[in-house]
Amino acid sequence: MLAILWWSREYPVTDMALKTEMTETAACAIYQWLREVCSTRFLTMPMVLGGNGVIVQIDESLFCHKPKNQIERPPTDDMWVFGMVDTSHEQALGYMQIVPDRRAATLLPIIEAHVANGSVIPSDEWRAYRQVSLLRPVRSHGTVNHSVTFVDPITGVHTQHIESYWNRATLKLKRMKGCHGDQVPGNLDELMWRERFGKTSTDTWNNIIRDIATQYPV
Repeated sequence: MLAILWWSREYPVTDMALKTEMTETAACAIYQWLREVCSTRFLTMPMVLGGNGVIVQIDESLFCHKPKNQIERPPTDDMWVFGMVDTSHEQALGYMQIVPDRRAATLLPIIEAHVANGSVIPSDEWRAYRQVSLLRPVRSHGTVNHSVTFVDPITGVHTQHIESYWNRATLKLKRMKGCHGDQVPGNLDELMWRERFGKTSTDTWNNIIRDIATQYPV
């Protein structure tokens, strides 16, 4: 239980291992298990963003591992992450999903699955978004040409919330030391889980215990 407490307080793995007198390997395994609990929560209760008239900004970002020095091999675990943020909250709530590519056939079904009816979708002018306005839950779709401006001077359309969200996400991933390959999906789920259920360390503790009890009933 102490390990879960330190996780709820966002202690790094190395610090948790020292405090609980366990090996770093064992501490990593516990943290990975807790991320799996977060992932299972979203599998059983998928996230839906937006709603009638609510703005949900969309974008894609390339997540990559940067070599620590020139001796290392070039990065091989670059991955595209598709993201959406609901701007109706004081701090935008997001959804992130690793995707194999940025084609319309890949991105549009994600929007349909995770955006509520009546949502307003701003984006850049990436060609995969040309059919967004035809999707069932979308009330309207506006674009901004990032090669010219960050805010459309006529419509006011921008994607600044999602750009800010990417910055927050990458900074948190670095603190979690989770920017490598197969660790990223679980870390993304943990980030999204904490946004919703971990506003404070007490909230984090109570809600992770709730989810563990739900997923592992005695």
